[in-house]
Amino acid sequence: MRIEASLLVLQSILSYGSDVLTFGRSSSWKPADRLMASTLTLWQVTKIFWLKMPAFELALWLIAVISGLVCFYQAQTALLPRPIPDFDAFVRWHTAWHVSLPL
Repeated sequence: MRIEASLLVLQSILSYGSDVLTFGRSSSWKPADRLMASTLTLWQVTKIFWLKMPAFELALWLIAVISGLVCFYQAQTALLPRPIPDFDAFVRWHTAWHVSLPL
Protein backbone atom coordinates (compact mmCIF):
# COMPACT_ATOMS: atom_id res chain seq x y z
CA MET A 1 0.00 0.00 0.00
CA ARG A 2 2.84 2.42 0.82
CA ILE A 3 4.51 1.68 -2.50
CA GLU A 4 1.28 2.38 -4.36
CA ALA A 5 0.82 5.63 -2.44
CA SER A 6 4.39 6.66 -3.25
CA LEU A 7 3.84 5.87 -6.93
CA LEU A 8 0.65 7.97 -6.94
CA VAL A 9 2.57 10.91 -5.46
CA LEU A 10 5.25 10.47 -8.14
CA GLN A 11 2.50 10.30 -10.77
CA SER A 12 1.06 13.59 -9.54
CA ILE A 13 4.46 15.26 -9.95
CA LEU A 14 4.90 13.80 -13.44
CA SER A 15 1.36 14.83 -14.41
CA TYR A 16 1.95 18.37 -13.19
CA GLY A 17 5.15 18.59 -15.21
CA SER A 18 3.46 17.21 -18.30
CA ASP A 19 0.05 18.86 -18.06
CA VAL A 20 0.89 22.23 -16.49
CA LEU A 21 4.56 23.14 -16.79
CA THR A 22 4.94 22.01 -20.40
CA PHE A 23 1.36 22.03 -21.73
CA GLY A 24 1.38 22.29 -25.52
CA ARG A 25 5.14 21.71 -25.82
CA SER A 26 7.32 18.65 -26.19
CA SER A 27 9.22 17.65 -23.07
CA SER A 28 10.65 14.67 -21.24
CA TRP A 29 7.78 15.01 -18.73
CA LYS A 30 5.29 13.66 -21.28
CA PRO A 31 6.70 10.16 -21.91
CA ALA A 32 7.45 9.74 -18.20
CA ASP A 33 3.86 10.76 -17.36
CA ARG A 34 2.41 8.39 -19.96
CA LEU A 35 4.55 5.48 -18.82
CA MET A 36 3.67 5.94 -15.16
CA ALA A 37 -0.03 6.57 -15.90
CA SER A 38 -0.22 3.45 -18.08
CA THR A 39 1.51 1.36 -15.43
CA LEU A 40 -0.73 2.60 -12.62
CA THR A 41 -3.86 2.18 -14.74
CA LEU A 42 -2.90 -1.42 -15.48
CA TRP A 43 -2.20 -1.90 -11.77
CA GLN A 44 -5.67 -0.60 -10.86
CA VAL A 45 -7.36 -2.83 -13.43
CA THR A 46 -5.52 -5.98 -12.27
CA LYS A 47 -6.68 -5.53 -8.68
CA ILE A 48 -9.92 -7.29 -9.57
CA PHE A 49 -7.99 -10.55 -10.06
CA TRP A 50 -6.13 -10.66 -6.76
CA LEU A 51 -7.70 -8.27 -4.29
CA LYS A 52 -10.69 -9.61 -2.39
CA MET A 53 -13.37 -6.94 -2.02
CA PRO A 54 -16.88 -6.94 -0.57
CA ALA A 55 -19.60 -6.56 -3.22
CA PHE A 56 -20.23 -2.87 -2.47
CA GLU A 57 -16.53 -2.01 -2.64
CA LEU A 58 -16.17 -4.01 -5.85
CA ALA A 59 -19.08 -2.08 -7.38
CA LEU A 60 -17.46 1.24 -6.44
CA TRP A 61 -14.13 0.04 -7.83
CA LEU A 62 -15.76 -0.99 -11.12
CA ILE A 63 -17.52 2.37 -11.41
CA ALA A 64 -14.26 4.25 -10.75
CA VAL A 65 -12.20 2.21 -13.24
CA ILE A 66 -14.83 2.33 -15.98
CA SER A 67 -15.38 6.06 -15.40
CA GLY A 68 -11.65 6.68 -15.59
CA LEU A 69 -11.28 4.76 -18.83
CA VAL A 70 -14.30 6.53 -20.36
CA CYS A 71 -12.81 9.91 -19.38
CA PHE A 72 -9.47 8.96 -20.93
CA TYR A 73 -11.18 7.85 -24.16
CA GLN A 74 -13.26 11.04 -24.34
CA ALA A 75 -10.16 13.20 -23.76
CA GLN A 76 -8.31 11.46 -26.58
CA THR A 77 -11.34 11.72 -28.87
CA ALA A 78 -11.57 15.47 -28.21
CA LEU A 79 -8.10 15.88 -29.73
CA LEU A 80 -9.11 14.34 -33.06
CA PRO A 81 -9.36 16.85 -35.90
CA ARG A 82 -13.04 17.29 -36.86
CA PRO A 83 -12.56 19.90 -38.33
CA ILE A 84 -10.41 21.11 -35.41
CA PRO A 85 -9.54 19.54 -32.05
CA ASP A 86 -11.74 20.60 -29.10
CA PHE A 87 -9.14 21.59 -26.50
CA ASP A 88 -11.75 22.74 -23.96
CA ALA A 89 -13.37 19.30 -24.04
CA PHE A 90 -9.94 17.70 -23.78
CA VAL A 91 -9.11 19.69 -20.63
CA ARG A 92 -12.48 18.82 -19.03
CA TRP A 93 -12.21 15.09 -19.79
CA HIS A 94 -8.50 14.96 -18.94
CA THR A 95 -9.19 16.57 -15.56
CA ALA A 96 -12.02 14.09 -14.93
CA TRP A 97 -9.60 11.27 -15.80
CA HIS A 98 -7.17 12.49 -13.14
CA VAL A 99 -9.94 12.65 -10.55
CA SER A 100 -11.77 9.41 -11.31
CA LEU A 101 -9.14 6.74 -11.71
CA PRO A 102 -7.10 7.14 -8.51
CA LEU A 103 -10.33 6.76 -6.52
